[in-house]
Parts: sequence; structure tokens; C-alpha cells
Amino acid sequence: DEGVRLVIWERMYESFHVLVQNYYAAYQAGLKDDKADDDNDGVPDVQQIEADELLTRKIYLFFRTVDPKQVSEATTTLWACILSVVATLRIQFAQAITLGCAVGEILHTHLKPKIDPFLETAIPADLKAWAPIAADYSFRLIGVIVAWWLSRLITAFHAAVRGADMFVTQAVAIMHKKGYLSPEITVESPQISAFVGLIAFLGFYWQLSNGFGIPFPLNVLLLPFTIAEWVLSTFVFFLSGFGTAPPQ
Repeated sequence: DEGVRLVIWERMYESFHVLVQNYYAAYQAGLKDDKADDDNDGVPDVQQIEADELLTRKIYLFFRTVDPKQVSEATTTLWACILSVVATLRIQFAQAITLGCAVGEILHTHLKPKIDPFLETAIPADLKAWAPIAADYSFRLIGVIVAWWLSRLITAFHAAVRGADMFVTQAVAIMHKKGYLSPEITVESPQISAFVGLIAFLGFYWQLSNGFGIPFPLNVLLLPFTIAEWVLSTFVFFLSGFGTAPPQ
């Protein structure tokens, strides 16, 4: 989400880093606790207690190890980022539906003299009253599908450009550090800019050629992200009111 990157990306990264540090501290404390032998009988204490007592002991150790203030602030920031992404996607979803319905209504207006008579002859006599409604909703659905597809097209183009810029910027920085590239050549240099454009084009074409999907075996490696995207999209769909209002 571009809004997150521009506004709270650094805070989100720092918050995630804080949570990782606290988790690592709790993990190290857990490893140390697994070896603890307070009664000096040669057997670790965790191996001499029941499962429910062990769970209580580990939970207590976790809360005793992590920093409550840091965890609370980091969790709040990450939750704000999630809400920001959901709000942005909800707006985009609503915009696609609104524009799609508007385009579908315009198409239906101009094609109505040809479409409605055809539907009236194709639909049984006792259901002819539904012909205008079926045509109207069909064109709206087509408009929404086209608008959503164009929205994905714009998103894919943005992802390709952003990804190319990030890749080339980091590659130039590494090559400068290793001495493989002259200091006079920077990310603003014409040849570097041209390379960014080439990478962006290849990335955009790769997305189009794969139908905005992820081919094997990348789809397996990125399955957790795919599931997260599906959950987020479903969440946004339900927040957006399940669709559009009936035609007036």
C-alpha cells in the first residue's frame, strides 16, 4: 500500500523489529528455562511437571521477559497499518464498483433498443417484465468486471515500477559498496534510469503473461501471502456492503 509506505512505513518497520526482538528475548529465556534444574536432581524442571503446569510456566515466563510498553506500542502501530491498508482497499473497491456501474448504465442506455427486444423474445412470456432488470444488472456486472480488471492493471503497473526502482536502487548501492560501479554512476544516471524502465517493463509483462497469477513453484513459496491477500480481499468485500444499490 503506497499510503503506508509514504506515511507510516518506518514506524511499521520499527514496530515489527521491536516485536521480533521481544520474541527472540522470550525464546532465549525459554531455552534457558528448559535447562533449569532448581532442585539439582540432574533432571530439568520442565520435564518433571504436568502439561498444564508447563503451559502456565511458559506463559508466565513470556510475560515476565517481554517489555509490555514496547509490545503494546508496536502492536498498536501494526494494527493502525492494517486498518490503513483495509481503508485504502475499501475505497478502491467501492470506486471500481461505482465506476463500473456507471459505465454499465451508459452502455445499457445506448444498447437498450437492441438488447431489450432480444431479451423479451428469449425470455418466457410470463417473465418478460424481468427483461429490463436483467439487462440493466448484466451491463452493470460487465462494467464492474471491466473496472476491476483495469484497477488490477494499474496496480500491476505500479508494482512493476516500484519493484524495479527498489531492485535497481539496492543493486546500485551494493555495487558501489563492493567497488564494482563507478561513484559517478548513480540511480539518477540516464543508463540506470533506462535499466529501471527495462526491469519495470519485464515485470509488468510477466504479470500480464501470467494473468496476474503466480506460477509454480513461486505459488507454493508465496502461499502464506496469497492466503493473507485472500483474507484481506474478503474482509474488504464484506466491509464494502456486499455490492451496489439497486438501480433507480
